[in-house]
Amino acid sequence: MILKKMIFFFCSLVMIGNFFTSTILADDLDERCDENECEMNHEQVTHHHEMIKVHLQYYYELLIEKHSPELKEEWREIVRDREAIHKKIKEMKKEGKEIEDCEITKAWKEKHKRYQEMFLDAVNKRDSEKIESLLPLLLQLHKQWNENHLKMLKGE
Repeated sequence: MILKKMIFFFCSLVMIGNFFTSTILADDLDERCDENECEMNHEQVTHHHEMIKVHLQYYYELLIEKHSPELKEEWREIVRDREAIHKKIKEMKKEGKEIEDCEITKAWKEKHKRYQEMFLDAVNKRDSEKIESLLPLLLQLHKQWNENHLKMLKGE
């Protein structure tokens, strides 16, 4: 029962976040803005993204605790690594360093999309077996993202 309420709460937050983000982005398309306005809109979108990111991470953590508790530490490590990568990229950009875009392969993107669709279906159906089978796959994708970006930062 508590998990259902938390999932409902999370979905509500995502919908609200998507509404505000899409509203901001739509406004950007409708009007040309000066540099200060564009910077403010970018900050708003970034703020909304950060708010949703925290909820998504917690949501995944709760699902992992319930369906695959043995993956909890690995998930936390992946999240810590990803946050460190984002922090390093941000620092490098502040220092004016050129950051080579990390090419995420088309195969990775397709796999990510497929896994996310299957995961959404499993969560909608409350299919514990499917959720349990998909969580390790999703973690592996997140881990691959981290590895690719670490290689890019090291110049490999």
